[in-house]
Amino acid sequence: GESEKEVSGKNSLGLPASIRAAMVCRLDRLGRAERDLLSQCAVQGTEFNAEVTDEIRQAQGETDPTTLSLLHKLELKNFVKRVRSNAWEFCQPLTQETCYETLLLRTRQAWHAETADVMCQLAGRAALRLPSAGVRRPQL
Repeated sequence: GESEKEVSGKNSLGLPASIRAAMVCRLDRLGRAERDLLSQCAVQGTEFNAEVTDEIRQAQGETDPTTLSLLHKLELKNFVKRVRSNAWEFCQPLTQETCYETLLLRTRQAWHAETADVMCQLAGRAALRLPSAGVRRPQL
C-alpha cells in the first residue's frame, strides 16, 4: 500500500514532492564525502556538533578530507553555516530532512547509536574537565 506521504505528494514539512526532488538533485551534485557528511550531521538534527561528527568519521576511518574542511566547503555552497565554535546548522531545514529521510533505515539506526555513544563519551570528557565547585572531597 501507499503511505500517506506518497498519497499526499508532500513530505513531512508539507512541501510538494517536486521541491523535495529538487533538493535531492542538488544533494546528488555533491561529492560522496560531502553528501555522507551531511547525512551523518542530519542524524543530529538541524543543528549539529562538528566534534561529534568528527569522532564518528574517525571511528569509521574517514579522516581525509577532514570534517572541518568538508564543512567549510559545504558552507561555501550554502548547505550549512557555523553558529558557534563546534555548533553548525543546516541553512535550510529541508536539506536536513532530505538527507535524513534518504538514509536506509539500518544506516539511520546505526548512526543514531553511534551518535549517542559519541555524545555520551564527549559529555564524560567534558565533565572530567569541569571544576568541581562546591563539591567537598573527603580528607584522606
